[in-house]
Amino acid sequence: MADVDHLFLLAGSQSWQDRSRAGQGLVARIGESTVDAVVLQLLLDPKDTAVTTAVADALLARGDLASWRIFAHAWAIAAKMPTETNHIDHLVSCLNGALYMASLNLEIAENIKAIVDQLSVDGDDAVRSAAKELRNLVFEGL
Repeated sequence: MADVDHLFLLAGSQSWQDRSRAGQGLVARIGESTVDAVVLQLLLDPKDTAVTTAVADALLARGDLASWRIFAHAWAIAAKMPTETNHIDHLVSCLNGALYMASLNLEIAENIKAIVDQLSVDGDDAVRSAAKELRNLVFEGL
């Protein structure tokens, strides 16, 4: 079985640990629409926000445009979800951690600012909207 197929199986597991591992593994393969869709689904895991946190941390650690784009997409969805799901709280926490780490490295901080600027003109309305909110938080935090 191919590695990505195994990760897709784990993504559908009843175990939050399996889903977390799947998301973390799939982050390395984002850029393919199927992978991106599963990563987004795991960011908004309906069963356990520990999965949300694990996948968000992996995306933000990767730190490129593709990972921030998926994070922004999840942010847009989570911001509209009922507050009891608290996905947005977990995404905010992950963002704060990433911004703290970036504040220790000027090059990484400047890269994040540039990425969020790019996303604020993205072709996807949800990504663009979330990126504008994220831009404010990023520029305040860095």
